[in-house]
Amino acid sequence: MAAGVKTDVSRFGAQVINGVGFLGAGTVLVTERQEVKGLTTAAGLWASACIGLAIGAGFYECMAVSFALMLLSMKALPPIENALIARSPVLDICVELDSVSNIGQLIACIKTMNLCICDVEINRENGRMPGQSIVILNLLSKKRQPHENIIAHLASLPCVRSIDEL
Repeated sequence: MAAGVKTDVSRFGAQVINGVGFLGAGTVLVTERQEVKGLTTAAGLWASACIGLAIGAGFYECMAVSFALMLLSMKALPPIENALIARSPVLDICVELDSVSNIGQLIACIKTMNLCICDVEINRENGRMPGQSIVILNLLSKKRQPHENIIAHLASLPCVRSIDEL
């Protein structure tokens, strides 16, 4: 390096932030069922980049704490989240029906299960075959029921082609 040349080391971090932000944005996708996928991957990329910057700057204690928190959040918290979601009175499902005319049969089944419909979104264009439609429902359970039982009961209807919990 030439004598008298001044450098700004903060530019390294700024370029890492720009590059990882670009890569992270590429991992986030919105599916046809309006689900966001890849957000955890993007967050993991950001955390890894920050840990790399901490190592490069010599902040080894900060890196160790960050790594432990990252490991905790990615390994220990998902089972807790899944348990809380399974006990939630709110259930978001995506149902693919043979025909939009069968929505009355679906709603009747939902009412017999003592569920309240909070929101309905019907999309006819995303069906794989002509006449099919996709219905996204936001349900509220008046009494605690396992989500698996609700989904299994709705899946047993003859008009339902597929059903997924969002």
